[in-house]
Amino acid sequence: MDAVAQGVSRGLRQLRRARNLTLAVLADRTGLTDGYLSNVENGVTVPTLGTLATLAAALDSDMSAFFPSAARSTVHVHRANGQRHVQVRNGDTEMHTILTDSAATPSCTGLLSRIARSEHRPSFPPAGERLLLVLEGKLEMRIGAVSHRLGPGETLHYTAHSEHQLEITSAEPAVILWIVRPQAL
Repeated sequence: MDAVAQGVSRGLRQLRRARNLTLAVLADRTGLTDGYLSNVENGVTVPTLGTLATLAAALDSDMSAFFPSAARSTVHVHRANGQRHVQVRNGDTEMHTILTDSAATPSCTGLLSRIARSEHRPSFPPAGERLLLVLEGKLEMRIGAVSHRLGPGETLHYTAHSEHQLEITSAEPAVILWIVRPQAL
């Protein structure tokens, strides 16, 4: 098991136990099965970033809590060429970099995503509040029945109470800065 998978499995188990939740209760809160959650905790399965956001929200935490870090400070600087960035790939079309340090106890998670146009349209489960800033490319975000088209420099701020779907509409990949705040339970 690699360090990222190990951190996710350990972090999930620690957060769940700290909140005195069973796998069954966490499964009810997230819409996931207790068998799937057990596989994540045992390092058999590595969840997607969307699933991690759902788990973090259900545990009243931040996604960075799933990733190990040695430093404990109230100020965290991430250098562009630094090695402390956690990057998660989803095939050849998506690369997500978690910008928030797990050593902190942040109230939100920063993500930098580079997503290429493809037939696959990422869906995001309901999970708290989100702000996205399009840095490059163009996209369309569908929230419920409403579509929002965005280009460079434009933002979208919303509470994620319903599933939403992202489509890249430009030929070049979109680069998106996300700020995600867990939903208070």
